[in-house]
Amino acid sequence: MLPVALILSVFCMCWLLTPSNKVHPTVSSDATLAAQLRADGLVLAGVSRESDPPIEPYARYAAFTLIRGGAFEIDYQKYEERCKLLHAVLYNSDYGTPVPFDDIAFHEGNVPASIAANISARHRVVRFVDVRLYGGFKIPPKMQMWQVRKPAQYPIGYNHMCRFFAMQWVQALRRYDIAMRIDEDVWVHHVARNPFLRMIENNGTYGYALWTEEGHRETVLTMRLWMDEYIKSKQITPKQQVDVRWMYFTNVFITKVDWWLQPHVQRFLYDVDETQYIYHHRWGDAPLQTSALHLYSREEEIVFVELDYSHGSTRNEIKQGKQVKYDSTTAAGERLYSKIVEEVPL
Repeated sequence: MLPVALILSVFCMCWLLTPSNKVHPTVSSDATLAAQLRADGLVLAGVSRESDPPIEPYARYAAFTLIRGGAFEIDYQKYEERCKLLHAVLYNSDYGTPVPFDDIAFHEGNVPASIAANISARHRVVRFVDVRLYGGFKIPPKMQMWQVRKPAQYPIGYNHMCRFFAMQWVQALRRYDIAMRIDEDVWVHHVARNPFLRMIENNGTYGYALWTEEGHRETVLTMRLWMDEYIKSKQITPKQQVDVRWMYFTNVFITKVDWWLQPHVQRFLYDVDETQYIYHHRWGDAPLQTSALHLYSREEEIVFVELDYSHGSTRNEIKQGKQVKYDSTTAAGERLYSKIVEEVPL
């Protein structure tokens, strides 16, 4: 008979090496997920409280972004240019019959009420919403900062942003049918069709403007291992190939909101959040969204949306689904176009 100490040592070693004990919580079935989330103080993945309803619940569609905020009107210049260009496209009947929409500007509580009122008066569909109401820009309850910070690490705000766009936005926009992310410094130049109509006409789950390579090596190495083990341990048959080296570029995307509210999708996002790898390994929202979509949506549900735009902070220029050389004169052209649009009543 083997010594008891040896048996216990082997058992402990096997338990410690079992990835499922480290990478996701114990949830017996999709049917019990909601109860598990409530017991843990969560409503949806990454969210710590119930959501307030949208300000205008009759609008079935929403554009949204996360803005930096600031104490002065000049801090919102790029954002207002983004609004003018985007709204000009969405109201333009050349791209299809316009549909009512809200434009939600999420922020960290750093937008003065007077500035918010002035911008909303100039752009009548803009609404300002504090992300902290939905758990955004807060350290996850089970995480200790000293465990995850590394030299030359991205600022913690970047990790908060990735977590928000990976999972928390869903709670805030859950009453909308379709939501479209357009970052605060994204300037839309051309669309082939109103993106909301493009999604409706194609019964799309998700629409993207660029399919691109994931350039963050640590994400590729760590997420590939985790995803392989996750698929195996959960006995998932992916609807599409899951390859974390490639992703939908998420500074612009459009999606059915209720797809992300499905129990199996929420379970995946919840399990990702439990790993805290958004903070440990800088997992971004783009590879996480792409992985969720390829796990649970068919190829025909993913729609290419022809939308040409410039993204200032990353110096990306997207034309007809391809990344092209960023034009340093684009900003001047955008300002001129914005001035023209401002003179056209919407």
